[in-house]
Amino acid sequence: MAILQSEDHLVCTTTPGDVGEWALVSNQEEFLFRSVAYFKHRVFTLCDNGSLVRIDFNGSITTRAEFVASHPMREYVGYPPSHEHTWYRHKKISSESLEWEPVWSIGDKAFFVGSGNSCSISLAHTVNCNSNSIFYGDDTEGGLGLDNGIYDLETWQIESLRFGAEVPRSQPQTTWITPSLTPSTFR
Repeated sequence: MAILQSEDHLVCTTTPGDVGEWALVSNQEEFLFRSVAYFKHRVFTLCDNGSLVRIDFNGSITTRAEFVASHPMREYVGYPPSHEHTWYRHKKISSESLEWEPVWSIGDKAFFVGSGNSCSISLAHTVNCNSNSIFYGDDTEGGLGLDNGIYDLETWQIESLRFGAEVPRSQPQTTWITPSLTPSTFR
């Protein structure tokens, strides 16, 4: 699957198995897409204001982005100029009711978020990382690296991954490298 966003906030995508077929997504509401997931032949996008949008592909060349749910906290919190996470509220969208539900555990999985990237790895201990944890990276514009850490869903504890007392402003954005996902995995 490939997803592209132009300056006009339009998204193009091709579904797995279709070679060379692109669908143009009408985005009249000008949603600013931040994170994208493909689930049950639908694309779900998390927008900059925390709302969730669904894109159904019905075989036509043009499809439409459709609002599904507001931010789970019902308000946009925004990003202070300098911040660190002190707690998390974790929710998931129900595939049946399209309502937000609390998440108390992700079991043996690890979830990686930040810098517009997110992925979940099953059997997290096989790649030598903490299971039932959220690894997060600073995704503020410019990626100053001020807020990187691991949140343990069982203990509700945060382990900071700051790189020294003085974080250089030139530090690159956090990137999650998963050794088990090598090119041979996709063949």
